[in-house]
Amino acid sequence: MNVIIPLAGRGTRLRPLTYAKPKPMVYVGGKPVLGHIIDRVKKVNPDKWVFVYSHGLEEIQGYLNQEYSDLNMVFVKQEEMRGDGHALQLAKSEIDIASPVLVDFSDTIFDEHALDNLQDLNSADAYVWVKKVEDYKRFGILTYDDQNKVSAWYEKPENPVGDRAWIGLAYFPSGKTLFEFLDKVVEIERTSKGNEIRLADAFAQMLDEKKYLYAIDTKEWLDCGTISNLLETNKELLDKKECQQVPEQSIQKSVVIPPVFISKSAKIRNAIVGPYVSVAKGAVIKGTVVKYSIIDQDAYIENMTLEKSLIGKNALIRDNIRRLNVSDHSEIDFEH
Repeated sequence: MNVIIPLAGRGTRLRPLTYAKPKPMVYVGGKPVLGHIIDRVKKVNPDKWVFVYSHGLEEIQGYLNQEYSDLNMVFVKQEEMRGDGHALQLAKSEIDIASPVLVDFSDTIFDEHALDNLQDLNSADAYVWVKKVEDYKRFGILTYDDQNKVSAWYEKPENPVGDRAWIGLAYFPSGKTLFEFLDKVVEIERTSKGNEIRLADAFAQMLDEKKYLYAIDTKEWLDCGTISNLLETNKELLDKKECQQVPEQSIQKSVVIPPVFISKSAKIRNAIVGPYVSVAKGAVIKGTVVKYSIIDQDAYIENMTLEKSLIGKNALIRDNIRRLNVSDHSEIDFEH
Protein backbone atom coordinates (compact mmCIF):
# COMPACT_ATOMS: atom_id res chain seq x y z
CA MET A 1 0.00 0.00 0.00
CA ASN A 2 1.08 3.54 -0.80
CA VAL A 3 0.29 6.70 1.15
CA ILE A 4 0.08 10.15 -0.44
CA ILE A 5 0.11 13.17 1.87
CA PRO A 6 -0.22 16.60 0.23
CA LEU A 7 1.68 19.24 2.23
CA ALA A 8 1.55 22.18 -0.17
CA GLY A 9 -1.15 24.36 1.44
CA ARG A 10 -0.05 27.83 2.52
CA GLY A 11 -2.05 27.86 5.77
CA THR A 12 -3.25 31.45 5.40
CA ARG A 13 -5.71 31.06 8.29
CA LEU A 14 -2.80 30.22 10.60
CA ARG A 15 -0.76 33.31 9.86
CA PRO A 16 1.57 34.65 11.13
CA LEU A 17 2.70 31.17 12.28
CA THR A 18 2.80 29.86 8.72
CA TYR A 19 4.84 32.72 7.30
CA ALA A 20 7.94 31.00 8.65
CA LYS A 21 6.97 27.31 8.50
CA PRO A 22 4.82 24.91 6.45
CA LYS A 23 1.33 24.36 7.82
CA PRO A 24 1.88 20.64 8.66
CA MET A 25 4.85 21.63 10.83
CA VAL A 26 2.76 23.76 13.19
CA TYR A 27 3.31 22.52 16.74
CA VAL A 28 0.38 21.09 18.75
CA GLY A 29 0.02 18.51 21.51
CA GLY A 30 3.75 17.86 21.83
CA LYS A 31 4.75 17.53 18.16
CA PRO A 32 4.02 18.95 14.71
CA VAL A 33 0.62 18.19 13.16
CA LEU A 34 2.40 15.99 10.62
CA GLY A 35 3.84 13.83 13.40
CA HIS A 36 0.39 13.07 14.81
CA ILE A 37 -0.83 12.11 11.33
CA ILE A 38 2.13 9.82 10.65
CA ASP A 39 1.69 8.10 14.03
CA ARG A 40 -1.84 7.13 13.01
CA VAL A 41 -1.08 6.05 9.45
CA LYS A 42 2.08 4.18 10.42
CA LYS A 43 -0.01 1.54 12.18
CA VAL A 44 -1.09 0.07 8.81
CA ASN A 45 2.54 -0.36 7.65
CA PRO A 46 2.52 1.40 4.26
CA ASP A 47 5.15 0.29 1.75
CA LYS A 48 5.81 3.81 0.53
CA TRP A 49 5.07 7.37 1.64
CA VAL A 50 4.83 10.16 -0.93
CA PHE A 51 4.87 13.71 0.44
CA VAL A 52 3.88 16.45 -2.01
CA TYR A 53 5.20 19.84 -0.92
CA SER A 54 5.48 23.36 -2.31
CA HIS A 55 7.81 25.00 0.24
CA GLY A 56 9.62 24.26 3.48
CA LEU A 57 11.23 21.02 2.32
CA GLU A 58 14.28 21.45 4.53
CA GLU A 59 12.20 21.67 7.73
CA ILE A 60 9.80 18.89 6.69
CA GLN A 61 12.53 16.52 5.56
CA GLY A 62 14.72 17.29 8.57
CA TYR A 63 11.91 16.48 10.99
CA LEU A 64 10.91 13.27 9.19
CA ASN A 65 14.49 12.04 8.88
CA GLN A 66 15.04 12.63 12.58
CA GLU A 67 11.79 11.18 13.93
CA TYR A 68 10.68 8.68 11.26
CA SER A 69 13.86 7.55 9.52
CA ASP A 70 12.47 4.01 9.10
CA LEU A 71 9.84 5.14 6.57
CA ASN A 72 10.31 4.66 2.82
CA MET A 73 9.78 8.30 1.86
CA VAL A 74 9.67 10.21 -1.42
CA PHE A 75 9.27 14.00 -1.76
CA VAL A 76 7.62 15.55 -4.81
CA LYS A 77 7.44 19.30 -5.39
CA GLN A 78 4.23 20.99 -6.52
CA GLU A 79 5.51 23.98 -8.49
CA GLU A 80 2.07 25.37 -9.32
CA MET A 81 -0.73 25.57 -6.76
CA ARG A 82 -3.42 23.91 -8.87
CA GLY A 83 -5.36 22.09 -6.16
CA ASP A 84 -5.09 18.96 -4.04
CA GLY A 85 -6.03 16.75 -6.98
CA HIS A 86 -3.09 18.11 -8.93
CA ALA A 87 -0.82 17.34 -5.98
CA LEU A 88 -2.04 13.74 -6.06
CA GLN A 89 -1.44 13.49 -9.81
CA LEU A 90 2.19 14.50 -9.27
CA ALA A 91 2.63 11.46 -7.02
CA LYS A 92 1.43 9.03 -9.69
CA SER A 93 4.88 8.32 -11.14
CA GLU A 94 6.24 7.42 -7.70
CA ILE A 95 3.86 4.56 -6.89
CA ASP A 96 2.45 1.31 -8.22
CA ILE A 97 -1.03 2.52 -9.18
CA ALA A 98 -2.40 -1.03 -9.16
CA SER A 99 -1.75 -1.18 -5.42
CA PRO A 100 -4.04 0.32 -2.76
CA VAL A 101 -3.61 4.04 -2.08
CA LEU A 102 -4.40 5.92 1.11
CA VAL A 103 -4.79 9.71 0.78
CA ASP A 104 -4.51 11.89 3.85
CA PHE A 105 -4.69 15.67 3.82
CA SER A 106 -2.38 17.22 6.37
CA ASP A 107 -4.41 19.80 8.29
CA THR A 108 -6.58 17.49 10.39
CA ILE A 109 -5.83 14.76 12.93
CA PHE A 110 -8.19 11.80 12.78
CA ASP A 111 -9.25 9.13 15.26
CA GLU A 112 -6.30 6.91 16.17
CA HIS A 113 -8.41 3.79 15.52
CA ALA A 114 -9.87 4.94 12.19
CA LEU A 115 -7.64 2.63 10.13
CA ASP A 116 -7.84 -0.45 12.35
CA ASN A 117 -9.77 -2.50 9.76
CA LEU A 118 -8.19 -1.08 6.62
CA GLN A 119 -7.06 -4.50 5.38
CA ASP A 120 -10.72 -5.60 5.16
CA LEU A 121 -11.82 -2.72 2.92
CA ASN A 122 -12.00 -4.10 -0.61
CA SER A 123 -15.61 -4.20 -1.81
CA ALA A 124 -16.09 -0.51 -2.73
CA ASP A 125 -14.34 1.63 -5.34
CA ALA A 126 -13.30 4.08 -2.62
CA TYR A 127 -13.75 4.65 1.10
CA VAL A 128 -14.12 8.09 2.69
CA TRP A 129 -14.10 8.93 6.38
CA VAL A 130 -16.72 11.37 7.67
CA LYS A 131 -17.61 13.15 10.90
CA LYS A 132 -20.78 14.85 12.10
CA VAL A 133 -20.48 18.66 12.02
CA GLU A 134 -22.62 21.64 12.97
CA ASP A 135 -21.43 24.16 10.37
CA TYR A 136 -22.16 22.34 7.12
CA LYS A 137 -21.28 25.40 5.00
CA ARG A 138 -17.53 25.01 5.68
CA PHE A 139 -17.13 21.44 4.43
CA GLY A 140 -17.80 18.87 1.76
CA ILE A 141 -21.02 17.22 2.94
CA LEU A 142 -21.94 13.64 2.04
CA THR A 143 -25.27 11.86 2.15
CA TYR A 144 -25.49 8.08 2.24
CA ASP A 145 -27.98 5.26 2.80
CA ASP A 146 -28.36 2.74 5.62
CA GLN A 147 -25.62 0.63 4.05
CA ASN A 148 -23.22 3.62 4.11
CA LYS A 149 -23.23 3.87 0.32
CA VAL A 150 -22.66 7.51 -0.62
CA SER A 151 -25.44 8.96 -2.79
CA ALA A 152 -24.41 12.62 -3.13
CA TRP A 153 -21.51 14.99 -2.47
CA TYR A 154 -22.13 18.69 -1.80
CA GLU A 155 -19.13 21.01 -1.62
CA LYS A 156 -19.74 23.75 1.01
CA PRO A 157 -23.52 23.82 0.48
CA GLU A 158 -25.51 26.98 1.19
CA ASN A 159 -28.55 25.03 2.35
CA PRO A 160 -28.70 22.13 4.84
CA VAL A 161 -28.38 18.83 2.99
CA GLY A 162 -26.74 16.72 5.69
CA ASP A 163 -24.37 16.83 8.64
CA ARG A 164 -21.59 14.41 7.69
CA ALA A 165 -18.41 16.09 6.46
CA TRP A 166 -15.49 14.45 4.70
CA ILE A 167 -12.42 14.74 6.94
CA GLY A 168 -9.78 14.57 4.19
CA LEU A 169 -9.02 10.85 4.54
CA ALA A 170 -9.72 8.41 1.69
CA TYR A 171 -8.73 4.90 0.66
CA PHE A 172 -8.70 3.37 -2.81
CA PRO A 173 -8.31 -0.45 -2.98
CA SER A 174 -6.79 0.21 -6.41
CA GLY A 175 -4.87 3.36 -7.15
CA LYS A 176 -6.04 3.10 -10.76
CA THR A 177 -9.46 4.36 -9.69
CA LEU A 178 -8.00 7.46 -8.06
CA PHE A 179 -5.95 8.51 -11.07
CA GLU A 180 -8.60 7.53 -13.62
CA PHE A 181 -11.08 9.96 -12.13
CA LEU A 182 -8.56 12.72 -11.47
CA ASP A 183 -7.63 12.51 -15.16
CA LYS A 184 -11.30 12.50 -16.10
CA VAL A 185 -12.16 15.75 -14.27
CA VAL A 186 -9.38 17.39 -16.30
CA GLU A 187 -10.59 15.91 -19.57
CA ILE A 188 -14.19 17.06 -19.08
CA GLU A 189 -13.05 20.35 -17.46
CA ARG A 190 -14.80 19.62 -14.19
CA THR A 191 -12.36 21.84 -12.36
CA SER A 192 -12.97 24.26 -9.50
CA LYS A 193 -12.43 28.01 -9.38
CA GLY A 194 -9.01 29.08 -10.60
CA ASN A 195 -8.84 25.93 -12.74
CA GLU A 196 -7.94 23.84 -9.68
CA ILE A 197 -8.04 20.06 -9.82
CA ARG A 198 -9.65 18.75 -6.65
CA LEU A 199 -10.21 15.28 -5.27
CA ALA A 200 -13.75 16.29 -4.26
CA ASP A 201 -14.57 16.81 -7.96
CA ALA A 202 -13.23 13.34 -8.74
CA PHE A 203 -15.51 11.87 -6.07
CA ALA A 204 -18.48 13.73 -7.51
CA GLN A 205 -17.65 12.36 -10.95
CA MET A 206 -17.43 8.85 -9.52
CA LEU A 207 -20.92 9.23 -8.09
CA ASP A 208 -22.23 10.48 -11.44
CA GLU A 209 -20.89 7.28 -12.98
CA LYS A 210 -22.49 5.15 -10.25
CA LYS A 211 -19.24 4.09 -8.65
CA TYR A 212 -19.41 2.68 -5.13
CA LEU A 213 -18.22 5.10 -2.45
CA TYR A 214 -18.48 3.87 1.12
CA ALA A 215 -18.65 6.31 4.06
CA ILE A 216 -17.05 5.46 7.38
CA ASP A 217 -18.06 7.44 10.46
CA THR A 218 -15.13 8.41 12.66
CA LYS A 219 -15.30 9.33 16.32
CA GLU A 220 -12.64 12.04 16.31
CA TRP A 221 -11.60 14.75 13.90
CA LEU A 222 -9.28 17.42 15.23
CA ASP A 223 -9.05 20.47 12.99
CA CYS A 224 -5.76 22.40 12.91
CA GLY A 225 -6.73 24.87 10.20
CA THR A 226 -7.31 28.02 12.29
CA ILE A 227 -5.77 29.58 15.42
CA SER A 228 -8.82 28.86 17.60
CA ASN A 229 -9.12 25.29 16.31
CA LEU A 230 -5.41 24.70 16.89
CA LEU A 231 -5.73 25.66 20.56
CA GLU A 232 -8.80 23.46 20.95
CA THR A 233 -6.98 20.55 19.28
CA ASN A 234 -4.05 21.09 21.65
CA LYS A 235 -6.50 20.71 24.55
CA GLU A 236 -8.06 17.56 23.08
CA LEU A 237 -4.67 15.94 22.49
CA LEU A 238 -3.32 16.76 25.93
CA ASP A 239 -6.31 15.00 27.47
CA LYS A 240 -4.75 11.80 26.11
CA LYS A 241 -2.14 10.27 28.42
CA GLU A 242 0.19 9.44 25.54
CA CYS A 243 0.49 13.15 24.71
CA GLN A 244 1.40 14.19 28.26
CA GLN A 245 4.95 14.64 29.51
CA VAL A 246 6.49 16.39 32.53
CA PRO A 247 10.27 15.74 32.69
CA GLU A 248 11.64 16.47 36.15
CA GLN A 249 14.94 17.79 34.80
CA SER A 250 13.13 20.60 33.00
CA ILE A 251 11.31 21.95 36.06
CA GLN A 252 12.85 24.13 38.77
CA LYS A 253 10.93 26.00 41.50
CA SER A 254 7.79 25.85 39.40
CA VAL A 255 4.25 24.53 39.53
CA VAL A 256 2.93 22.36 36.73
CA ILE A 257 -0.82 21.89 36.42
CA PRO A 258 -1.61 18.90 34.19
CA PRO A 259 -2.33 18.01 31.51
CA VAL A 260 0.71 19.44 29.77
CA PHE A 261 3.50 18.39 27.44
CA ILE A 262 6.94 19.79 28.28
CA SER A 263 9.96 18.85 26.17
CA LYS A 264 12.91 17.31 27.97
CA SER A 265 15.14 20.13 26.70
CA ALA A 266 12.79 22.94 27.76
CA LYS A 267 13.53 25.01 30.89
CA ILE A 268 10.75 25.99 33.29
CA ARG A 269 11.96 28.31 36.06
CA ASN A 270 9.88 30.00 38.78
CA ALA A 271 6.78 29.60 36.66
CA ILE A 272 3.26 28.21 36.72
CA VAL A 273 2.55 26.13 33.62
CA GLY A 274 -0.81 24.58 32.79
CA PRO A 275 -3.31 23.31 32.31
CA TYR A 276 -3.29 22.54 28.59
CA VAL A 277 0.12 23.87 27.63
CA SER A 278 2.51 22.37 25.06
CA VAL A 279 6.15 23.44 25.37
CA ALA A 280 8.53 22.48 22.56
CA LYS A 281 12.22 21.65 22.77
CA GLY A 282 14.60 24.40 23.79
CA ALA A 283 11.85 26.73 25.01
CA VAL A 284 12.50 28.75 28.17
CA ILE A 285 9.75 29.97 30.52
CA LYS A 286 10.78 32.12 33.50
CA GLY A 287 8.68 33.94 36.09
CA THR A 288 5.60 33.39 33.94
CA VAL A 289 2.06 32.11 34.34
CA VAL A 290 0.88 30.32 31.20
CA LYS A 291 -2.17 28.20 30.49
CA TYR A 292 -4.14 26.97 27.48
CA SER A 293 -1.24 27.84 25.18
CA ILE A 294 1.33 26.48 22.73
CA ILE A 295 4.99 27.46 23.08
CA ASP A 296 7.10 26.52 20.07
CA GLN A 297 10.75 25.56 19.78
CA ASP A 298 13.39 27.83 21.35
CA ALA A 299 10.89 30.50 22.40
CA TYR A 300 11.90 32.62 25.41
CA ILE A 301 9.23 33.97 27.78
CA GLU A 302 9.95 35.91 30.95
CA ASN A 303 7.73 37.72 33.48
CA MET A 304 4.50 37.35 31.53
CA THR A 305 0.95 36.10 32.06
CA LEU A 306 -0.30 34.21 29.01
CA GLU A 307 -3.56 32.47 28.22
CA LYS A 308 -4.90 31.10 24.93
CA SER A 309 -1.65 32.13 23.23
CA LEU A 310 0.48 30.78 20.39
CA ILE A 311 4.16 31.66 20.72
CA GLY A 312 6.20 30.90 17.62
CA LYS A 313 9.65 29.42 17.12
CA ASN A 314 12.51 31.57 18.48
CA ALA A 315 10.06 34.25 19.67
CA LEU A 316 11.12 36.50 22.56
CA ILE A 317 8.58 37.88 25.05
CA ARG A 318 9.98 39.52 28.17
CA ASP A 319 8.70 41.87 30.90
CA ASN A 320 6.04 44.38 29.97
CA ILE A 321 6.03 44.84 26.23
CA ARG A 322 7.39 48.27 25.30
CA ARG A 323 8.73 47.69 21.81
CA LEU A 324 7.08 45.58 19.10
CA ASN A 325 8.34 44.08 15.87
CA VAL A 326 5.14 42.75 14.30
CA SER A 327 4.78 40.93 10.97
CA ASP A 328 1.94 41.28 8.48
CA HIS A 329 -1.48 39.95 9.55
CA SER A 330 -0.39 39.63 13.20
CA GLU A 331 -2.83 40.18 16.02
CA ILE A 332 -1.93 41.68 19.41
CA ASP A 333 -4.61 41.97 22.10
CA PHE A 334 -3.76 43.44 25.49
CA GLU A 335 -6.63 42.35 27.73
CA HIS A 336 -7.14 43.85 31.18
